[in-house]
Amino acid sequence: MQKRVLKNGLTVLYDKRDSNSVTVNIWVKTGSDNEDIKFLGLSHFLEHILFEGTKTRSAQQIANAIEKVGGYMNAATSNDFTCYYVTVPSKYFEVALDILSDMLICSSFNQKVIDKERKVILDEISLGHDDPNKYQWILFQENLFKKINAKNPTAGTVRSVSGLTRENIINYFNEYYVPNNIAISISGKANNVFNNVSKFFGKLKRKQLPKIKKIKEPADKKITKVKEKRRLTSSYLIIGYKAPPLNHKDSFAMDVIRAILGKGQSSRLFHEIRTERGLGYVVGAEYDARKDYGLFAAFVSAAKKNIQICREIILNEFKLHGLTQKEVKEAKDYIIGSALIKNEDNGTRAENNAALEMSNLDLKTYLKGIKNVTILDVKRILKKYLNGNYTEALLEQK
Repeated sequence: MQKRVLKNGLTVLYDKRDSNSVTVNIWVKTGSDNEDIKFLGLSHFLEHILFEGTKTRSAQQIANAIEKVGGYMNAATSNDFTCYYVTVPSKYFEVALDILSDMLICSSFNQKVIDKERKVILDEISLGHDDPNKYQWILFQENLFKKINAKNPTAGTVRSVSGLTRENIINYFNEYYVPNNIAISISGKANNVFNNVSKFFGKLKRKQLPKIKKIKEPADKKITKVKEKRRLTSSYLIIGYKAPPLNHKDSFAMDVIRAILGKGQSSRLFHEIRTERGLGYVVGAEYDARKDYGLFAAFVSAAKKNIQICREIILNEFKLHGLTQKEVKEAKDYIIGSALIKNEDNGTRAENNAALEMSNLDLKTYLKGIKNVTILDVKRILKKYLNGNYTEALLEQK
């Protein structure tokens, strides 16, 4: 992969591949973690607005410019980034750059559009609360984290989004959407990549970024449990812990633990809960590592009568009794193999390259870190992080 930093501070990553398509991923290093408590959902609101028209193009013209050549575009907001991505046939690479640069440089921030999109986002928030698969994670994170912004929902709340103004959006945009806070990750086949990126994005001016006050998240000293009763056909249980961030030396072993417990049908949790006992249909484990923090959790959806035994199984499996060298090796092979398979897709490669860049990693370093994990590392990390002071979130059917 080639990397260059333009004069204005914009980072450009080019993963050249023999492909019929190219993906351009604009990765802005800001998300809900950077928001003031009064402005929750601002990053996500801005993501919506940039698709809604520029000084020269309407929202329909933006979409049509990509779709008429067979391409597609979308965006996502997370705790620590906001990304905008376009995939097009290779010969339309400059079209992708033109549209994305227009969105970032010439957005109109029309008040009528803001008022209209606010309604859409409020509906999105309501849908997220109605969907137990999504809401269980909102409930879990707001109880897992006590101080840092990761405890807040990325989309914001009805109250916070209702109060956001055009001035709030523009001020936030001007503070964070600057070239020295953006990485453009490109994967696929494209011509004159760095010259073309400079042509379309070189006019962006470097600015000093706002100083973000670091908040220290306290260690958990006790078990935290939260339960909500709902009219559901199943109950939803998550049990988990705070975990190391993406660029921490402990993250590699934590990923191996995640694979042992939840890599698929051969994982410990799937085998014990679904294959052997038939207690629930959905079961797995998640390790979500960010730049400054992480979380590790096991989850299951099951009938209310089966939740207690599922809880006992999860807590017991967190101890990884009888762990073997063979099990650790298979987990490492799974992680390495699945990473390589996923990286066959240009969109995934562009996203992964940008994410690793944010954490001062690259795929080669990450895979080497996984390969070097030993059974002793796994046992040490279990003791360090999965220490009994867990957080539990339960959506219980009435």
